Amino acid sequence: DVKSVIQIAETVWISIIVLLALSLVLTWRTQWRQSIWRSASRGGILTIALILLVLLGVAVNFDQFFAIFHGLFFASGSWLFYESDTLIRLFPLKLWSDGFTFTGILTLTGAILLVFLGRGIAKKES
Repeated sequence: DVKSVIQIAETVWISIIVLLALSLVLTWRTQWRQSIWRSASRGGILTIALILLVLLGVAVNFDQFFAIFHGLFFASGSWLFYESDTLIRLFPLKLWSDGFTFTGILTLTGAILLVFLGRGIAKKES
């Protein structure tokens, strides 16, 4: 199950990167730089909102958040294991909680930088 989810995610990421690169080339050549930076700033704001929502879910009830997250990607119950299973001992719930928190904070930092950088450069371009 995990392998197929990772393969789909990889395909989506590659597609997004290609579309982003094409969009940047097209807008850069047509002198729409201000629009690019304004859009980047707005994307940063959207990212902040989404990450805060995820971090709230992690902080309030990680177990339920974890179950909902897995319910989106895996067949019902296929991701549940016994406490004694090797996977659970190798990758305990605390690891995933800390991983979500670290990734959320890192993404939040990048989004905040993008908001301010995007606004600043958009003002210079006008």
